[in-house]
Amino acid sequence: MEIIQNTDKLQLDMLAHACFEQSINRLLEDREHLNLGISGGSGVLGLFQLLGENKNIPWQLINIFMVDERFVPITHPDSNALQAQDQFINTLMKKGVLKSKNWHPFTYDKSLKDCGVSSYNKQLNELGGKLDIIVLGMGEDGHIASLFPRHASINNKNDKFIVVSDSPKPPQKRVSASRQLLLNSQVALLLFFGPTKQKAYDLLNNKSTSVLECPAKIVTQIPNSYIFTDLNSTN
Repeated sequence: MEIIQNTDKLQLDMLAHACFEQSINRLLEDREHLNLGISGGSGVLGLFQLLGENKNIPWQLINIFMVDERFVPITHPDSNALQAQDQFINTLMKKGVLKSKNWHPFTYDKSLKDCGVSSYNKQLNELGGKLDIIVLGMGEDGHIASLFPRHASINNKNDKFIVVSDSPKPPQKRVSASRQLLLNSQVALLLFFGPTKQKAYDLLNNKSTSVLECPAKIVTQIPNSYIFTDLNSTN
């Protein structure tokens, strides 16, 4: 795990952008394509904007999934996929460097018992069944994706996407990458900024804190993990 700390958020976003591009190129040295998982939240917005301007990344070889999504249509203001589209997906598509077949937002279907999670897992399985690189934000409570502290979601043994039906943060119903799906990644970038994340950052840095208490600790167990923050640990 490498922690990159800087009081200049733009500088951090640029460093994360460089790390992302280098990681993508390294991963593609021994595979024909890769799967990228991205989250919603404010922490990733600056990086997303920079990615929207980068035509040098081989986007045609990258399949993009959401690591978490609310059970809402993609046109809903609460949709994480809508945020990603607005920040960089649509820009890359307009430039012709990202094709629609490479973009895999979660499709909410209330007529299905699991609202479409099985279908989302099928899409992932058809492309190798795992996420190679993940880009995450962290909540003020230390959650990542829709895996929350001291919640059943963190103990779910499934290695794909899971239904979270009782999220402690509204809305209650969501889809999330499972703990094991995140752990199966080769590279993780975790970005979070601002004093409201200080408590979570201290939990992340506390060696006695468990993953159950701070799900963001999953990132520390991924082979190549990078944390970008403007905070200093108080531990």
